[in-house]
Amino acid sequence: MKALPAKFPPSPAPVRWWRGWIARRLARPLRRVPRARRFRAAIVKVDRLGDFVLALSAIRRALAHFGEEECLLVISPQAAALAAREFSRTPRLVLPAAVGHKRLLWEGWKARRLLRDLACDEVVCFRHQRWDWDELLLLWLGGGRCHVLDEAENRDFFAARNTYAFPARERVDFVPAPSSLETAAGTQGCRELEMHRQLLTAVTGRRLTLEEVLPRFEYIGGGPAEGGILVSPLGSHALRDFPEALLVVALHAVRRHLAAPIRLHGDTSQRPRLLQLAGRLRAGGLDRVECAAPTGVVEFAEAVGKAELVLTVETSTAHIAAALDRPAVVLIGGGHFGQFGPWRRSARQCWLTHPMDCFGCNWHCIHPAPYCLTRIAPDALRAAVAQVCREGVAR
Repeated sequence: MKALPAKFPPSPAPVRWWRGWIARRLARPLRRVPRARRFRAAIVKVDRLGDFVLALSAIRRALAHFGEEECLLVISPQAAALAAREFSRTPRLVLPAAVGHKRLLWEGWKARRLLRDLACDEVVCFRHQRWDWDELLLLWLGGGRCHVLDEAENRDFFAARNTYAFPARERVDFVPAPSSLETAAGTQGCRELEMHRQLLTAVTGRRLTLEEVLPRFEYIGGGPAEGGILVSPLGSHALRDFPEALLVVALHAVRRHLAAPIRLHGDTSQRPRLLQLAGRLRAGGLDRVECAAPTGVVEFAEAVGKAELVLTVETSTAHIAAALDRPAVVLIGGGHFGQFGPWRRSARQCWLTHPMDCFGCNWHCIHPAPYCLTRIAPDALRAAVAQVCREGVAR
């Protein structure tokens, strides 16, 4: 029986050679290992927006020490737009913040792909409350020296909850500062700013003052105060919201000094609540109350910089207003009192609270309502509004 011809006869030797040569040429870029880009330092602040604003001046000092263009700034998506405006000359790497164990493998795989071609001589971490994700990022950045700050209380807390701790070689032990962090200029800081100051002192070898790490913007703000009364009444949790009864008191007090429009600000998810709140405020006799459309982070910061007065709770709005030295009345609860606030650049910022024995509860409230906010005296609120308005006019 005659054999059937092969369906695909073997190619002649020259053809096979050319096919192999083409395949090798095409595959070469895939096999090529990219040359690692080396930075003098990685400045790490993968955190929420308000925490990033608190670290603005600290980051700027660190960049000045190592060289702006020779550093890698590692930040979160929430802070990416502000970082691009304030640190445009510095290469930036955006990584997610607060990654839990359910997403750790997936986000970790993506982060490792981004970091594998980078090399850093030193790493400076401005996040002081670090979970597993933060510790792993420090490991993957792989600096020869890693500067982190530890606090005895925090170290014990996270040691019992974390499964991994990066063995940093340059650990700075936090020395608790006096309860009142007043400076010679009359401004005030909080515990987080004091942590930044102590870490930078160890990194730079120069004793910095609190004044040097007080947050300030370089490329946002500075325009005329023509943005009306900016109200940011909603916090990250309902417990942290501006109590509506006190908000009404504050706005009626504001109306004695300012006739500007009242604009309620919040993100897209908060807009339905803000629209309802605006309707109730108008029904209660307040005129020119409107709900501002959600904007980007930079646009919002610029709106804060143009506001005649800011009313808010302890949110990123409060930190932006203080960094821009805008007249602001801020209600602060006891959940983290003293850690991230109160702080101020001048007497134009006034923070109010109702002292309680349960301060430091981490917002695990044991009362029917957050009395540290709801029991703030209306007269104290009216007096704060009057003081801030006077300070704003004086300047």
